This record gives sequence, C-alpha cells and structure tokens, in this order.
Amino acid sequence: RLFSSSPAEALPWLKEGAAAGHVDAMAQLGEAYYAGQGIRVSKLEALRWFRAAAKCGHKAAAGRAARMLDKGDGVLANKDEARKWAELAGEKGSLFSLLKLKR
Repeated sequence: RLFSSSPAEALPWLKEGAAAGHVDAMAQLGEAYYAGQGIRVSKLEALRWFRAAAKCGHKAAAGRAARMLDKGDGVLANKDEARKWAELAGEKGSLFSLLKLKR
C-alpha cells in the first residue's frame, strides 16, 4: 500500500507535493494513477508523473516509464523512449530496467 492513510485522503497531499516539485510525490502520484488508488486509473496521467519524477532522477519512476512504453501498457509503445528511461534508471542503479529491455 502506498499511503499510510486512505488513498483518497492522501491524494490531495500527493498532488500538492507533486505540483511543488517533490520527486517522491510525483512518483507516488504516478503509482496512484497507474493502480487506481484513490483515483480513477489513468495510464496517461501515470506516465506523465513517472516521466516528471524520472526527469528529476527518480530511478523507480524511470523504470516504470520504461516498462510502460516498452510494453505499450495503456499508452502507445515507444521503444526509443523506453530505452532512454531504462538507461537513465540504469545510470541511477537499476540494473533490472536495463536487463528488461535487453531481451
């Protein structure tokens, strides 16, 4: 579970934190949109927040964006962009992201 309180109660705080540039809030907001925790599922919004967090150096968000784009998980597949995010995640220490795209 992503939140200590209910997802619906945490969502306004995540949105505020993400809008203020807090990287972990961006990544968690992406997860909330991806999984529909406290909000309706929106893979496009999830990817938007994963990209934003990844641009700030969040390796898990970069890996998540890479996997979504590689598989076309609710978004148009884009292998080139997927590789970009996987490489960034790899630079930050996520070997898993690089190995998933090497197959």
